Amino acid sequence: MGVFRRSRSLAAAVLVAGLLVAGCEAQLNLSGVEWQRSQTKMRFDMYQAIAANDTTTVTVSSTGVILVSDNGGFSWTRNELEGNPTLIDVTACPDGRFVALDTRRLIWTGTGFGDWRSQPIDTMENVLAITCDPQDRIWVTGSFSTLLNSDDGGASWEMTSFDEDLQFTTIQFVDGDWGVATGEFGTVMITRDSGASWETAEYIPNEFYPMAAVFTDEENGWVIGLNGITWSTTDGAASWQRIDAPSPTPLYGITSDGDRVYVVGEGGAVFSWDGSSWRRPAGLSNLLSYLRGVVVLDDSTILVAGGFGALMRISTADTVAMLAEEVSP
Repeated sequence: MGVFRRSRSLAAAVLVAGLLVAGCEAQLNLSGVEWQRSQTKMRFDMYQAIAANDTTTVTVSSTGVILVSDNGGFSWTRNELEGNPTLIDVTACPDGRFVALDTRRLIWTGTGFGDWRSQPIDTMENVLAITCDPQDRIWVTGSFSTLLNSDDGGASWEMTSFDEDLQFTTIQFVDGDWGVATGEFGTVMITRDSGASWETAEYIPNEFYPMAAVFTDEENGWVIGLNGITWSTTDGAASWQRIDAPSPTPLYGITSDGDRVYVVGEGGAVFSWDGSSWRRPAGLSNLLSYLRGVVVLDDSTILVAGGFGALMRISTADTVAMLAEEVSP
């Protein structure tokens, strides 16, 4: 398995780091902005993640709110979960379910509109990220180098731990066999047999702390973190190259459509990488809140979400439609 570097784990709160750093300097182009008033999106919603399938988009909030849209984010249905759970991640499963992760060691499962039900995760570790693999198994990452999976919708859990003092912060399966988990101290673990076994890949340099990661296939992947630092691999995590974002802004969310990589972060940061340079969408206003969730909706649109009720459809053709609640000073 390789030798892990032992150190005290970073506080889990790093995943919801500061909300009030100023954004990039791009000027607001009002001709590219449409304001939409909606009672379903509230100023106090603190969105943490987005997931989507072919028909439905789901956004989760640390205030216990789940928003669901069946029209690409133009309108939403609001679900307020009992107990106001702190939801930090959400995933779309191949069978149509969505599963949200609750910091209280619970998952919330639903098919979208209403009827969200919670189930406990059988662990004492802190939980940090969630995904579904192509076999519809639910995977959750945690502290003390823990990976958990359930093949019965969360009724029972199987745990894998590498007995090291680190936390895995991301997990993804790109096909039925190959998956990758990243964590503290630049740790990268790869499975080639659907999670039955894991092997240590090349560490990301400088004991990097990954905030989010995306792999488009077994060879090509990106990992992002604080200070605008990004690392990429083109050889399946056998080596890593650093390509920083154009601003030292902490980055929290990442996705890809196969051609471009999209990242979001503090101060309303939104950047895309086309293989040779970073771009910021034209007409995007400065935000004082963070952005954490980002998902590709179609060939020309991404949806991003973050603090203070911010939801934005952003055209990759550089047109912006603001879907956040309009709040008077």
